Amino acid sequence: MRQSGYKQHSGVQELHSGISVEFLLEFNPWLIQSLHCLFLLFLTKTNTMRKRKRSYLENFQLTVFTITYVLSCILLFWLLTFLFQRADILVIIFSTLAYLLTATVGWAHLYVLFSIPQRMAGSFDYIKNNISSGSLDSVSDFSNELCRFLTGFFNYSFFDIESAAFKVKNERICFSREKLKDTLNWSEIEKRTNALDEQIQHGKVFIDGAAFYCYSTPIFFGDHYLGFFTVYSKRKLGTLMLRFLNDFENNFIDDQLMHIISKDLESQRTGKD
Repeated sequence: MRQSGYKQHSGVQELHSGISVEFLLEFNPWLIQSLHCLFLLFLTKTNTMRKRKRSYLENFQLTVFTITYVLSCILLFWLLTFLFQRADILVIIFSTLAYLLTATVGWAHLYVLFSIPQRMAGSFDYIKNNISSGSLDSVSDFSNELCRFLTGFFNYSFFDIESAAFKVKNERICFSREKLKDTLNWSEIEKRTNALDEQIQHGKVFIDGAAFYCYSTPIFFGDHYLGFFTVYSKRKLGTLMLRFLNDFENNFIDDQLMHIISKDLESQRTGKD
């Protein structure tokens, strides 16, 4: 059946590149099978790397990888079909270069995005180690550290946090800049985050003539409300970035804040005794 499909080119033994049709017919299934094996290997590694439930960003990464894998296989088949049909060599070259350029630029951005959790885990170890060693044992110190972390770590062009505020229940609110005090109604935000358990988009606020988009994320440990944090960004954050802030709260902040609150209460009791 394959030979009849190329009967009109029976007089052509070699393509422009000198590669035989028989070789390409054997190479194409082998290439797709290799990609399939790599894809299965990736799935196995992703599923066994962590036994906990995958975060939103990890699911997004897996979905993008799957779509890219399928599109790459389709594109390879399409390019090889062009070769079989003796298409213009310039069309093949420009199509291949356009795909490589798009894939390189796209995956460069995706690589930066997907590397955020690993980089953040390494950077946040500094705070966790200080909590474990006892050098960070008060709510006020923890709040200051979180504000510094939020503004220092998230400095990407697509996800840049310029300022931050951190509020723990029954404690004073901490600001990375004093000028943030009058930008929002903080008592109302605390009531809303406690009652709704969802992120709040405040829209634009202006600080020294500059516009910022504000977002507040509640902090819960199980069913216990611990507080909230608010970030200020010059760019409007999309759904992915907001989900990422949720994952940051779930995977990094809530349990460490509970440790700090417990230590703080214990130190207060010890002081009274």
